[in-house]
Amino acid sequence: MKGEAHIYWMKKHNNISSLTQEMLTLGLTGQREKFAALSIEFEHLIKVFGIADSKLFVQSCPMANNKAGATWISEFETIKNPYYGDQMLGCGSVQEIINATK
Repeated sequence: MKGEAHIYWMKKHNNISSLTQEMLTLGLTGQREKFAALSIEFEHLIKVFGIADSKLFVQSCPMANNKAGATWISEFETIKNPYYGDQMLGCGSVQEIINATK
């Protein structure tokens, strides 16, 4: 990558790296908060750079993040909530479908 694409990538890369390093030091509640932020970073990257061969689903749980709501990216349409796992595995909905951009 060159130019603006490279600058954008490096900014996102630094944010993602920082969030993942922080996740390693936190308990489950803190990890969930960082995962919400990490999901937003990945969603931005996917929308800017695209995906090659499939479609992805932006999914949301209204109860996550202290009931402020949070999203995640899934390769499956079926909801499997990463914020509440077995407690509320099916809680959430598909907010958007991101199609392959070949």
